[in-house]
Amino acid sequence: MNRAAYLLALCYILFYFPSGLLKSYLSQFLVNSGFSYSVAGLIVGSTFLVKIFITPTITLLADHTRSKHLLNILFAILAAVSVIVVSISQSVFLLAAGIGLLMASRSYFQNILESTAATVHHHGAQGGYGRVRFAGSLSVAIGTATMAGLSTLGLVSDQIFIWILTLSSLFFSVVFIGASEKENPQKEITPSSFKPSRLKRSAFLIFTAAALIIGAQGAYYSIGTPWLKTMGLSGSQIFIAWTIGFIAEAIAFRYSNALMSRHYCIVIPMVALCFIFRAFLIWDAPGLTQAVISFVLQGITFSIPHAAFVISIRHFFSSRYSATGTSLYFAVAHGIGITIFSGTSGLILDLYGGLAWALPAVSGVTGCVVWMVSYKTSGIKTQLIHNPSSD
Repeated sequence: MNRAAYLLALCYILFYFPSGLLKSYLSQFLVNSGFSYSVAGLIVGSTFLVKIFITPTITLLADHTRSKHLLNILFAILAAVSVIVVSISQSVFLLAAGIGLLMASRSYFQNILESTAATVHHHGAQGGYGRVRFAGSLSVAIGTATMAGLSTLGLVSDQIFIWILTLSSLFFSVVFIGASEKENPQKEITPSSFKPSRLKRSAFLIFTAAALIIGAQGAYYSIGTPWLKTMGLSGSQIFIAWTIGFIAEAIAFRYSNALMSRHYCIVIPMVALCFIFRAFLIWDAPGLTQAVISFVLQGITFSIPHAAFVISIRHFFSSRYSATGTSLYFAVAHGIGITIFSGTSGLILDLYGGLAWALPAVSGVTGCVVWMVSYKTSGIKTQLIHNPSSD
């Protein structure tokens, strides 16, 4: 990878470090604050709502007017202000508003980072996404391991969680502003030459698969930690499971390009089986071993589909509007998918207990079926196979 790719990888590391804390502890933090499982799930899910309308609109404006540099600065300031509000707030309303604003800024940053990473070249060929994303996911694991270590030492508290989130977010904002550069006008590059009918059908199928597969992860984000605590696992054991899962996610990202460009007919059914197996593992009174294996499978079922979707969706948009295309993907997969599954899983957990884990299993398998159909009916797989990554 070139110098720009290494700088991008550094931004990924800084951005994704607090992501592990948000995924593994935010729901428990809300439960500790007095919310029920269902309300905590709804709050976690609502943090993704900005991805549905607000972020795509802002990203489209940034792409169309070439004003990313200005918006980078504005959202970095917004992130700094929001984490300060969360850290000092004594009001439930302000706490929810601060979390919402923080997630709005992170949603914007994620679009910019992901759309840029999808164009990274490795050894002269496009295919460096897996390597850059590997750095980000490894940083997630380090962030979660930090909480695991603190929990083992008996030092984990809601206040420590907030301060780690605050300091890491402020540090990222400063570095991101420094690394942001003004855009130079570039020649417009048109998307792949699909027939209009095939383009619409392929886009519809991939976005549908993304909503079902990535959305299913919302169950683990919203009720995973509270459920494992209910099953008797300690805080340190839960953080260990999350950490190992994120390490597995990072490794899967590292080789995702090569896997999907050469072996998608094998990989997609394997992802579907992982969805089923992990649901049974965490459903049946899980101990530490079952929890660890479940989160390893969760890392796999997220990373490989996510990498494939980001790269595939790039074929539907011109180079200038690549961030817009990525924002629409997150709007569907995170904004709609994770929002629905986070809230629904909390409600089902309150009403039916462990049956809540059937929901992500069914959704994931259905999504894999749609995903396979999208590859078989589009020209994307042919382009990927003819241009395999060096990963």
